[in-house]
Amino acid sequence: MQVFAKMAVLDPALLETPAVHDSFNNALEETEQVHETAFFVFGWISDLLSLIAIIGLLAHIHPGAVVVIILTSAPGAIAQAGFLARYYNIVRERSELRRRIQYLGDLLSNAPGLRELRLFGLVEYLLDQYRRLWKVQHADDRSHWLRLGRTDLLYGLLSVVGTLTIWCYAIFRGLMGMISIGDVSLAFQAAEQGRSRFNSAFSSGARGFERLLYASNLFEFLDREWEDAEGKLQSQGTKGVAIPKPIQKGIEFRDVSFRYPGSNEYVLRNISYHLPAGHTTAIVGPNGAGKTTLIKLLVRLYDPTEGTILVDGIDLREIEPESWWRHVSVIFQDFQRYNLAARENIGFGELEHLHDDDNLMRAARLAGAETLIQQFPRGLDTMFGRVFSDGIEISGGEWQRIALSRAFIRDAQVIVLDEPTAALDAFTEREIYEGFARAIVGKTGLLISHRFSTVRMADSILVLEEGQLVEHGTHEQLVSTNGLYAEMFTTQASQYR
Repeated sequence: MQVFAKMAVLDPALLETPAVHDSFNNALEETEQVHETAFFVFGWISDLLSLIAIIGLLAHIHPGAVVVIILTSAPGAIAQAGFLARYYNIVRERSELRRRIQYLGDLLSNAPGLRELRLFGLVEYLLDQYRRLWKVQHADDRSHWLRLGRTDLLYGLLSVVGTLTIWCYAIFRGLMGMISIGDVSLAFQAAEQGRSRFNSAFSSGARGFERLLYASNLFEFLDREWEDAEGKLQSQGTKGVAIPKPIQKGIEFRDVSFRYPGSNEYVLRNISYHLPAGHTTAIVGPNGAGKTTLIKLLVRLYDPTEGTILVDGIDLREIEPESWWRHVSVIFQDFQRYNLAARENIGFGELEHLHDDDNLMRAARLAGAETLIQQFPRGLDTMFGRVFSDGIEISGGEWQRIALSRAFIRDAQVIVLDEPTAALDAFTEREIYEGFARAIVGKTGLLISHRFSTVRMADSILVLEEGQLVEHGTHEQLVSTNGLYAEMFTTQASQYR
């Protein structure tokens, strides 16, 4: 739970950093090691108590017997600890390899994905990839454990030699009449028990050392601050800086440029524009123009690489991210499809309304999903997906309406829709935008769409090309300038004439 809780609150930019996923994966895999270490400590104490009694018996034969057992048992444990430490480093270094293997396994076992794999004949190809990567991992393991096995055998023989030495010494003393037959028998048992106990104690010590190494992955992940991560939010906000409610002036982009962490290529360059409060603004442009990235900056999943975003004159970086997120409702193109009940799929937009059926259905009505929910076998309590029992499959367009309901249920000041009607028919699209117009009254709205019938409803339109703002204005103004917007509009309109 601590691992998941830590991952959930990491800076959004860190979620696109492979090193973070490697560390998370290592920590998650080794949580059992922490519990096993606690059990191991108690077991080791028990072994040590037994060992003290054996040492007493060996000392009774001769103090040198204790030394012989230690000298012939310890080297194997030291060598084993060295091997385990090296293997720990091997495991850490191939974290990404393990994640690739796990990802391929997920592809080959996920029902929706398998349908596409079969249709395109990709199953054998991905199985070969899985087999190839697994063999790389297995080859490292096999080589390491074979070396360890040979070393264990060598030092095991050394331990046996130590025991035989004590036996021979006890037989010699018995033949010379220095000890009784009973003492010789006792020496045999003590030497064998001593060898076994010392080996067990030393081996347990090496395994305990290994557990602590792996357990350190957990604490390293939980304790690390990731301060050096590129793209991390530049400020966590200043407590006490309140967000105006309602927003009076609007949101201003001032010379905003941005590049994603780890990349030298700018996605946005020198964007300057004022989004008036209470107005709806559409963002259009070719694929890859930076439309969704602009939205990510607005909702503060990232901070600008250069420039500033202001809300009523307040730098967005001076507001706590969690505080700002409570005032924003957004549905991206790749919205989450929860294999949970309809109630949760909508209510996750505002958890306090999760059991408020009236508010849930109001949001569904705005998104054109009310009739759909009424047709479900259990209404709002109908489960989606075939992953769990009693779940139903719904179409892509129906998922989109459910996701839009999630956006509309939140009492947000800023509502953002990224391609909200891409999978919907023309009738449903009109119904949704009529609902959107009602939901956005008094709020600031942004929408990304490639459908110009949708874009025309906006109060103003921003046109992006190659990360730059090249045009802005109303539909009529942009059409009259015969620029990029007019060209895109004319091209799309010609398909319907």
